[in-house]
Amino acid sequence: MEEGSDKQGPLKKHMLTRRSTIREALETIERTGEEIALIGEEGKLYGIVTDSDVRKGMLKGATMQDPVDRIVNKSYIYAFNDEPKEWVWQRMTELHIRQMPIINRRREIVDLLLMNRRTPSPEMSTIPVLIMAGGLGTRLRPLTDQTPKPMVHVGGKPLLHTLIERLQLEGFREMILSIHYRKEEIQQYFGAGEAYGVHIHYVDEQKRMGTAGAIRLASQLLQQPFLVINGDIMTKLNFRRFMSFHLQQQASLTIASVPYEFRVPYGVIESNEARVKYITEKPLYQFLVSAGMYCVNPGLIHYIPDNEYFDMTQLIEAALANSEPVVHFPIHEYWLDIGRMPDYEKANEDYKLIFEKYDSQRCADDDRG
Repeated sequence: MEEGSDKQGPLKKHMLTRRSTIREALETIERTGEEIALIGEEGKLYGIVTDSDVRKGMLKGATMQDPVDRIVNKSYIYAFNDEPKEWVWQRMTELHIRQMPIINRRREIVDLLLMNRRTPSPEMSTIPVLIMAGGLGTRLRPLTDQTPKPMVHVGGKPLLHTLIERLQLEGFREMILSIHYRKEEIQQYFGAGEAYGVHIHYVDEQKRMGTAGAIRLASQLLQQPFLVINGDIMTKLNFRRFMSFHLQQQASLTIASVPYEFRVPYGVIESNEARVKYITEKPLYQFLVSAGMYCVNPGLIHYIPDNEYFDMTQLIEAALANSEPVVHFPIHEYWLDIGRMPDYEKANEDYKLIFEKYDSQRCADDDRG
């Protein structure tokens, strides 16, 4: 591979400094769509940051405002620009590396090889995705009086349409829709999925079965690790990364987690019987909550009773009680559970500000780079 400074132009969109924040690194990763930010120091490649590095940092308490130096990977794998490119591609394949910085002997970056620019990623095409689309949506009435909740329009099209579209773009092809309320409307809209580049199977809940109960109904279609997603979610989560994390962790079940904050609007008293020890004014409590998205191994299905209402929480409890490895995957991407009318209104505002703006910016970056 030749050395040349002309490579620096296209690489600028990936470049940050050690003083950049983790949030800026995330914005770079998401904007380019190439899953990497390059950290430079004095003209040389100091380290890299990938989505995985960000999530590992979050698990250790890093925040979006922290300097990227807190999570940067300084032991990155690279290749030299005078090595044969085909040898580098082969090495990337063997090591399951999706991005490879190419540096010269002065450690200046001159190129970035991206596996997704060479070949598509078919590994997710056979992974089943079970989408819960049977909810009544009572808290969204009157919108759901005549429309199933996942078919409520956000950004000019049904919420379920956007979800399937995003999954298809990431390489997922096998969809299973668990349907119940006004199921005919969903079936008529999507059919067998040909128009959306996917294959759709339907699981008909004759009665409400709960999230895990629907898994039991679809068990014949779930012979390998699979995704479970609530159909009333709008998110920019990279589902391929989510499933890859699950497989790398060798987990039985992985829960997508989001931070949730709750501020008590009063002074909270800590006491020992009648004696007050201290009082905290309007304290802020932070929790991790389930985002309604899961990766599940088929071996857990036998914990789900047949033909009974069984929720995902119950399946998680059963897995933990039997010492199954259960992990969580922290989400930093946009996520919204559309459960109430204020959520629905926010979803339509966010779609224009976040989804349409982001997608148009990414297309512009792709055209330039």
